Amino acid sequence: MGQLVIKKTDAEDQTPLANVEFELKTKKQRSGWKLTTDKDGVATSELLPIATYKDGKPVAPITYVLSETKTIGWIWKIYGNLWGYIQLCGREKPKW
Repeated sequence: MGQLVIKKTDAEDQTPLANVEFELKTKKQRSGWKLTTDKDGVATSELLPIATYKDGKPVAPITYVLSETKTIGWIWKIYGNLWGYIQLCGREKPKW
């Protein structure tokens, strides 16, 4: 058994990012587990099997797929003291 621990931080200043959602599933599943980062930018899965077993021996590893499903909004400076905010869901920052 194992656990996945995600630490999500801002790329520029490394501050933790809260409320970012991820979906974790096996390669064969259509839906899986929802993980959400806390105030420290951390999300932890439940205990997960790392392989399939037969007669107590590992037969094959289990492949997991992690997808970020809800990002937080980006804040950036536009002009002087004017700040813009846009909610982005899996899209890149606009090139304004």
